Amino acid sequence: MKMKERSWKEEEERELTEKSEQGPSLVDVDVLGSGINRLTSNKAHKIIDKLPDYFIPVGSVVRGKENPSDIDLISTRPLNEAYKFFERNYDVTEVRTHGPKRSDFVISYDGDSIPINLWYSDKDHLGVKKLLLDYPKGLIIGIRRKLKKFGYRLSEDKLYKGQEEITIKDPKEIFEYADIVYRTPEEEHKKRLKKISLSSIDNEYST
Repeated sequence: MKMKERSWKEEEERELTEKSEQGPSLVDVDVLGSGINRLTSNKAHKIIDKLPDYFIPVGSVVRGKENPSDIDLISTRPLNEAYKFFERNYDVTEVRTHGPKRSDFVISYDGDSIPINLWYSDKDHLGVKKLLLDYPKGLIIGIRRKLKKFGYRLSEDKLYKGQEEITIKDPKEIFEYADIVYRTPEEEHKKRLKKISLSSIDNEYST
């Protein structure tokens, strides 16, 4: 028997429920268990402020999280060049992955070990990568399904109409193609956290 496909809203609700029932995330457990100190927002921004303009910060640091677990960056230059910047300016103590599309490593800074996650994107498709790294998973599932209805396909790097690559320099353009009301990453994550909080209250008082 064919399983009924969940709607993107159901998928988002499922993800939120799972998050509300979990303890620390796997990232937090790994960070706390491996001796890597948690960042402060102030320390993260000291690193970000010294970066060349071909680095674009994304993720929790940009959203203002007080204790992010790492620094997420997009590079519009090849990752070999981007990685060499960190080699020249910091003590790279561990390389976890390194390839043309993603590079994860750890630097030593001001007595702490700081995980750095790098992604590559060319400037013409920067909006796609920013969307995927800045917005909640449930929303991205919904956007992909809406785009499909209009004949578009959202990959991990680009937006396509058939075989044609669509230039996307800002995530807002993808919302327009999907006919979805635009919200900033901050607005979307606040909405998501509110749902998690309400879900937790419901679970606590359910009988």
